[in-house]
Amino acid sequence: MSLHIKRIIHIDMTDTADQWELYTDHDFAEVVADALNRNLETYVNQGMPKERVRQMMHVIMNNYADAGASDTEPRYHLEFLLDQIFEN
Repeated sequence: MSLHIKRIIHIDMTDTADQWELYTDHDFAEVVADALNRNLETYVNQGMPKERVRQMMHVIMNNYADAGASDTEPRYHLEFLLDQIFEN
């Protein structure tokens, strides 16, 4: 017998710039947080595996480095989210 199980994951992200630990003194910090949320939603909801989501998000986060998105804290937040999303 061969059985293939695929879990369907659907997320809706609403994390703020504070939650992402972005540079909130920038006027566009919430715009960046929204972009991070939308991209994470898209990748997860398309069914990408955890490692691919991580890779794609790091590219996005590097694009928003001016807002602090590529700093250690936002990357830790991403790891926390990925662990929550992809827990067994």
